[in-house]
Amino acid sequence: ISPKMHGIIDIGPGIGMQLASNLLLMFIGWYLDQVIPSEYGIPKPWNFLCIRKKKDVADEQRKKLLDEEQGPQTKEYAVSSAIYEEKSEKSIKEEPAVRLE
Repeated sequence: ISPKMHGIIDIGPGIGMQLASNLLLMFIGWYLDQVIPSEYGIPKPWNFLCIRKKKDVADEQRKKLLDEEQGPQTKEYAVSSAIYEEKSEKSIKEEPAVRLE
């Protein structure tokens, strides 16, 4: 990076590079803290960032089974029926009581 006219130096790119360097070093430190064995805890495998969690896989399988059980119903139908049920419950609550004379 060369100085601009009359010897004025722009410090913006330098600050940007320092920020990028700090973020990179923070990420490397966090990664090594997760991977290198320590006194407490269990170290993670070196490729833990690319491994899917078992919980995520189980959630996807559960959603898939629920979708198969529901059959041809669509999400729009389920939402509209839930809104209809909510409105019907409100109308029942809002009906005036019958007066006995």
